[in-house]
Amino acid sequence: MSALQSLPDRFPSLTADRNATDIAAARARGTCDVEQLADYLYGGREERQLRDCILAILEKEPLFSKAPRYFRSVEEALAAGLAWSRRIIELRDQHRWSGKELELALVLLDEFLPVSIIQPLLRLQCTPEQQQLWLEDAENWRIVGCYAQTELGHGSDLSRLETTATFIEGADEFEISSNGFTGAKWWIGGLGAIATHAIVQARLIIGQKDYGPHMFMVPIRSLEDHRPVSPSITLGNIGPKAFGGTNFVNNGFVYFDRHRIPRAYMLARFARVERDGTYVRPPHAKVGYAGMMLLRISLAQESGWALARAATIAIRYSAVRRQFADAANEEVPVLHYPMVSSRLLPLVAQSHAIIAGGRQLDGLFARLNADLAGNDVRLLPETHALSCCLKSLCTKMAADGMETARRSLGGHGYSAFSGFGIMYGHFVSTNTVEGDNYLITQQTARFLLKILQQHRADPSQALPESADYFGQLDDLLATKCSVADKADWLSADIQQRVMARRAVRLAVELAQLLLQQQQQEHGRIHWSALNVPCWRLSVAHGQCYLARAIATEAAVLARKHSSLAPTMKRLSDLFFLSIVEAHLGDFMEDGSVSPRQAALLRGQLDDTLAELLPEAVRLVDAFDFPDYLLDSALGRRDGQVYRALWDRAMSAPPVNAMRDDTPRSLHDTTPFGYTVMLCCPLIYRDNSTIIAANRNTL
Repeated sequence: MSALQSLPDRFPSLTADRNATDIAAARARGTCDVEQLADYLYGGREERQLRDCILAILEKEPLFSKAPRYFRSVEEALAAGLAWSRRIIELRDQHRWSGKELELALVLLDEFLPVSIIQPLLRLQCTPEQQQLWLEDAENWRIVGCYAQTELGHGSDLSRLETTATFIEGADEFEISSNGFTGAKWWIGGLGAIATHAIVQARLIIGQKDYGPHMFMVPIRSLEDHRPVSPSITLGNIGPKAFGGTNFVNNGFVYFDRHRIPRAYMLARFARVERDGTYVRPPHAKVGYAGMMLLRISLAQESGWALARAATIAIRYSAVRRQFADAANEEVPVLHYPMVSSRLLPLVAQSHAIIAGGRQLDGLFARLNADLAGNDVRLLPETHALSCCLKSLCTKMAADGMETARRSLGGHGYSAFSGFGIMYGHFVSTNTVEGDNYLITQQTARFLLKILQQHRADPSQALPESADYFGQLDDLLATKCSVADKADWLSADIQQRVMARRAVRLAVELAQLLLQQQQQEHGRIHWSALNVPCWRLSVAHGQCYLARAIATEAAVLARKHSSLAPTMKRLSDLFFLSIVEAHLGDFMEDGSVSPRQAALLRGQLDDTLAELLPEAVRLVDAFDFPDYLLDSALGRRDGQVYRALWDRAMSAPPVNAMRDDTPRSLHDTTPFGYTVMLCCPLIYRDNSTIIAANRNTL
């Protein structure tokens, strides 16, 4: 052990001892039952125990050490990703993990590995015969798939994709063509090095007619030598990503130059092309978007847990980080400062709201998937609109919340060892993947305009559950906020009415803007001119949905565990209060909320924050993230943050390898020797003796 490494042992740190005491004291202040809340969040004690069993297996694997991740080059990360992918499948086979258990392992590893990308799409979009052809091989990693939608020149607008699949009737084949370099599939996870097959989104062309985007299974690499299956396919890696994120994924590109595949390789559960070129339409125009819905729903769900990780690190560190003295000349944990707690505690509430809303959305998709088996598409428009809405809203909330949490950490938040760099680099792409967050909200807004139109035409018609508040349209618009005292803001009825009124008002205003545009443009509609009001409406609808979701979660938990009722009600209140406070302009611009009521809301927000502060550490403990998953020196469960930072710095290769090396000469090849060799011409440029003694080196 070097002299520097042993410093904490030779000079015991009072700060380190106090860290452990402070985190214990922070936990002792609260009364929230961590175990009960964690069991609820994970769906039962058995789920947590299963996760812990898998964690024990992963932690025994030297390959899965996370210590080197901060120092890898792009090439090293790619190699590590391939090695991790192979080993995780070996462990799956060795321990006979189910698909669910494999997903738990992948979550714990916290690296995007291309081992289970296409299986959900194959189940969702393939006929039974096609599933027999590919699904078992994909599940057993005999083939590795990727989903190829995004192009170099196109992303969210599927109708404008350049890649085409033209039916060649005489050959009973499709010809896949990129039709120019901007039509190359780009950003495709797993394609850069490992994928053998791609599910390709391409515009179906029969004769001279364009039938829009459809999915095709395209073998791209040989199962014998892993080379491209044909000269008509060009493959490669797109290079490093921003923030060093997701380098394990080996995002790649593929260019198709009139590449042929069998007609049977069109995914044909809902639409198909017959041998004679006859096109059989799907039961609904958007049924082909089910794959994207699934991905968007998963991103919305992931957002809640990603934000919870950021909140856990920030709150734990803020509970032990002391800055500035109080009247008793004792440094104060920064979490006790309102400027810190008012930024961090709402992130906990947002995490719960997103997790709850994601569960409800996942349940809606499960019902849709079951209905699709019988060609029942009634839930499709609502599911499509809500998946766009929550993907956009939740991923933005989480990315913004991560940066809010990181900034609360002070200077150490900028250290890679805080855990925020890799976490943010991995997550932030969700704001643009599977649809730009600002553009896809137009889908939600158009759905809500149809609901508004239908309700006005026939008020007795049943409304989708997520938008059932449109049934109170006239009543909501006719009344204003009834808050008279700050405690009134805690009324569940007032909260729901305030959120719903804002959403229906914005829908009515958007409908008026649309009508004005049609009148001015002789019936033509330019949706791009309405993107901003569409986005505002989608945000309002999504926040209303999440507020209802967390309120429902709080009520369910109160019935199951009465001891959790006060804390969960306060979390639900905090979500509502912080959302309204952040968007007061929306609520006040039409006089629905008065300036006095806004002041009362801020007063109640301060009270709720103060009531939740003692529960802060216990609330993030209930997210039950193992230290292995957090991989953060600042978010450690034991609070020993400064010792962790020290130890990581001391073990960091290769820079600190020069700490104790004393070069025998400037010809020394140790890292320290190289440093002296490179720096001496500058440092000692006026010392002729040293220059002369080392002339050959310098």
